[in-house]
Amino acid sequence: MFWTSNNTPLTLHPPLTLWSIFEKASPIERLIVRKVCTRLQTSIDTMYNKIDEIFFFGPYCGYIEIKYEKDVVRYEGYTDCSVYRLFRQPLHRPAVVKNMNPVELSIRDLSIPFRNPNLRLKSLDIHPC
Repeated sequence: MFWTSNNTPLTLHPPLTLWSIFEKASPIERLIVRKVCTRLQTSIDTMYNKIDEIFFFGPYCGYIEIKYEKDVVRYEGYTDCSVYRLFRQPLHRPAVVKNMNPVELSIRDLSIPFRNPNLRLKSLDIHPC
């Protein structure tokens, strides 16, 4: 293949390929993959995030749940935090984050979508329990 000025520059192919893949992923899948490396993080942050609603339940319930659209992530524990992805069926073993308070971890995870300048939320509901 010969390159001409009419072709898409080769430097744009990787981001375009990633965007075509990530636009089919759910919001929570994009947030998970975002943690792989800084290039993926930059690519995901520059695209529109498709999160319209975020619901935050806790921390006075004994657990914390964050609902991104239809995907629910639950944080439980006291000294170690167990993270459940409730949208996965059957329910898999939780990811355990050692020496991490569930409130701190959930707020850190919740802050990720808010760093995206392209985020356009229609509603943000925060319930203490």
